[in-house]
Order: sequence, then structure tokens, then C-alpha cells
Amino acid sequence: MKANGGLRNAGTSPSHTHYWFSIGPSSLLGAVPRLAAFFGSPLFTPNVVAREINAVDSENKRNLQDDSRRIHQLERSLSAPGHPWLAFGTGNIDSLTSAARKKAINEKWDSDTILPDGDGGPVGRETRRRLIEWVEQQYCSGRMTLAILGRGTYDNHHWNTASLTVHQNLWTP
Repeated sequence: MKANGGLRNAGTSPSHTHYWFSIGPSSLLGAVPRLAAFFGSPLFTPNVVAREINAVDSENKRNLQDDSRRIHQLERSLSAPGHPWLAFGTGNIDSLTSAARKKAINEKWDSDTILPDGDGGPVGRETRRRLIEWVEQQYCSGRMTLAILGRGTYDNHHWNTASLTVHQNLWTP
């Protein structure tokens, strides 16, 4: 993607997660099926999962000083007790690994470091296992939408929509 002038990122809002990328127009036709493959066959390699947990934690720390995030937190805190909105927020290393750390304590794992370099140690591996389990239960192509914004027309790109098959429905809404 970088070699073709592209960027990528993702974000989670209260109602959805969005993934976006930009790329040079001449590379779009080849990039979209590769993006679809990302959703169809996510790797969740141990070192990438550990790195992403640390990236989310860094983003959360940066957001702590953002006034719009503070207002957002205030709005959430005013929610009715038990409402899902109250529980929604930015993740951090503690929230993303809490279940694995509890399991480590209960099973007396040797896990002095939460996410050491590499695969994240026992806690990182358990967090990855739980992530894969969640994806298998919740990931559903029927909930996904692809939108393309760019120059030209749909006809100019000669889309093979069969190549954009994203993911089998593992869960039916």
C-alpha cells in the first residue's frame, strides 16, 4: 500500500468499526480485493496482536488529554445504569488483557510481564485466543458494507464482484 501512495487505519465508534484506506487511483482495482482478503482471512499473528494492543493503549493515553474525549466520557457517565453506552469506551492494555490476566492469576501462570516483546507471553497468547474465539462467534459478512469513493465511475473499474466476497457468515444476525 505504501509503495502505491496509500494509507490505512481503523477506528471504532459507538455503533460500528470502520476500516479505511486511500491509494493511488491506478492501484485501486488491485487493492480492493486485497482489502477484502484481509477480512476474509485475518491472520491475527501473535506478534501483530500484541503490537495492536500496545497501539490501542498508546492511543488511549494520547486521548486522555483530548477535551472532546473528556466530554464524550462525561456524556457516557450520564447514561442510565446498565445501559450498553455506559460500558463503551476506548480500550487500553488493562481492558484488553483483563480476562487473560485473571486467568493467569487463577491458574498461577508465570506472567510477570503483561505483553513482552514478541507474542505477548502467556497473557498475550490468551488474549489472542479470546480474540479469535470472538471473531468466530461474531464476525459476519452480512453486517459489512463496502463503500468506494474515488475519481471515475463504477464502470471504469471493471469490478469482479465475486472477488470481493469477504467472509462466510459465521454468525447470522
